[in-house]
Amino acid sequence: MGLLRRKKGGGSSNSGMIGYTLFMLTTEGVIVVEPDMNIQLINPAAEAFLEVTTAEAKGLNYLSMVRLEDVQGEVVNVIAQAQSQEKPTARRDLIVIGRKSGRRVPVELTVVKWDGGFILNLRDITVELKREAAEREFISTASHEMRTPVASIRGFVELALNPQTATIDDRARGYLTKAQTASLHLGGLFRDLLDTTKADDKQERIQLHPVDFAAEVKRISDLHAPAIAQKGLNYQFGTTGAAGGKFLAPALYAQINVQFLTEILDNLIENAIKYTQAGWVTVTVGGDERYVWAVVSDTGMGISPEDSKHVFQKFYRVDNSFTQTIGGTGLGLYLVKERTEQMGGNLQLKSEVGKGSQFSLILPRLSSYDYERIMQAQQNAQAMTQKTLHPTEGSVQ
Repeated sequence: MGLLRRKKGGGSSNSGMIGYTLFMLTTEGVIVVEPDMNIQLINPAAEAFLEVTTAEAKGLNYLSMVRLEDVQGEVVNVIAQAQSQEKPTARRDLIVIGRKSGRRVPVELTVVKWDGGFILNLRDITVELKREAAEREFISTASHEMRTPVASIRGFVELALNPQTATIDDRARGYLTKAQTASLHLGGLFRDLLDTTKADDKQERIQLHPVDFAAEVKRISDLHAPAIAQKGLNYQFGTTGAAGGKFLAPALYAQINVQFLTEILDNLIENAIKYTQAGWVTVTVGGDERYVWAVVSDTGMGISPEDSKHVFQKFYRVDNSFTQTIGGTGLGLYLVKERTEQMGGNLQLKSEVGKGSQFSLILPRLSSYDYERIMQAQQNAQAMTQKTLHPTEGSVQ
C-alpha cells in the first residue's frame, strides 16, 4: 500500500501508477481513510460491497458509508479498535451491509495504519464459511456416531479385564490392555473434535458469569492433585504478584464461562503431568488492576522456540522421541487458545527445553464493585422469577 502514498518531491510516478492500477483491479475491497476519518478513495470491489461510488463516498466520514456488524448484529467501529494497535488487525466475524439493498456479506477484514490514516481491506468469505460449516457438521456428526461404538468396545474390554467377570491368561490381558488404551485415546479424540467444532462455530453465544477467580481456579486445579501424586510429582497451588513478589491476596473476580475455564485448566494441567517425569506441577493465581491470571508451570521436557510458534495450531504435536510414547490428539492447546479468546483473554507460553513450561491464562479483571452489582442483579432477577412462579408463597391465607 506504500505505492498509494502522496508523492513528495520529484521523481518518476511509474511505481505510483502501478500501485494505483493494482488497487483498482484487485477483487478485494479496499477503502482508504484519511486521519480525519473521512474516506479518500475506494476501489471498484469496495464499491460493490458498500453499494456506493467513490464520488459519493469521498470526503464523508467512513462510519456514514461503511456499515459493519458482528455476528450478534452489533455495529462495529473497526478503526476505533485498531487505533491502539501497532500491528495490522484482522478478523473474520464481520458482515458488511450494502447501503441500497441491505445485502449482507460475511467478510474477512484487515485494518492497516497508513500515513496517519487507515486502509481497510475486505474479502468476501461466503464460500469459505459454507465450506467450513459443512466440515464442522461432518466432523460433529461423525464424532457423535463413533462415540457409541467406541464406548461399547471400552465397556466390553473392561469386562474382559475384570477378574470377577472373566478369566484370561497374561498374554490376552496384555492385548486387551493395549486395546483399552487405544479406545481411551479414540474417545478423547472424538471428545476433542466435538469441542473443537463448537469452538470454531463463531455463531455460538458465550455465557459469561461473575466468579471468584482464585477460588474457581483452585477448585479445578485441586481435582488433579491425585493424578499428580500418582505419577510421583509434587503439586503446589499459590498466589503471586505481577512481578513474582509477595501477593496480598485481594479479591480476584472475573466474568468467565466456568466450563471453558475447566476445559482450559484441565488441558494445561493434564499436559503438565504427561510431559513431566520428575519435579513439580504448580498452579499460581494473580492479578493487577486490569487483569487476572492463572499460570500452570511444570519442570518437564519443555518446548523448543520453533515448536512454541505452532503448539496452538490445530493437530500440531511436538515430534521427538519422548512425545512419540505419549498419546495425544493435537487439539488440546488449540482448544485452550480458542476458549481463552472467546472469553476475551489471551494465552502466553514461556518454555525452555529440559527445564519445563509455563502457560499463562490472562483474562480481564472484574472489579469488586462490578462483581457485587452483577451478583445483586442476578439475585433480584431470581427473586422476581420465584415470585412469578409461586405468587402465593409467604402470603397469609
